[in-house]
Formats: sequence, structure tokens, C-alpha cells
Amino acid sequence: FNQDDQPDYISFMIKKIKIYGKEALNNSSYRFRGKYGVEEYLELFS
Repeated sequence: FNQDDQPDYISFMIKKIKIYGKEALNNSSYRFRGKYGVEEYLELFS
């Protein structure tokens, strides 16, 4: 994460996954509109 070429010893566990259909993209309250990589997702939503 800090890009110093050393292990950061960071881990995380996914406890719940919810699958949305394409109709969710038309819902203004749906907060995951883009395609996020893991690092970007953690920055935005943690």
C-alpha cells in the first residue's frame, strides 16, 4: 500500500456480498456506479 517494496501485513475479510442486477445502475441511490479496483474501492468506501 505504501509502495516501499516491503510487505505491509494488511489483510481484510469479506463478510457479506450482495449482487445487484443491471437495473441498479439506473437507481440514483446505488453508490457503486463505476468499476473499481481493490485499492480504489478501499479508498472510496472504507
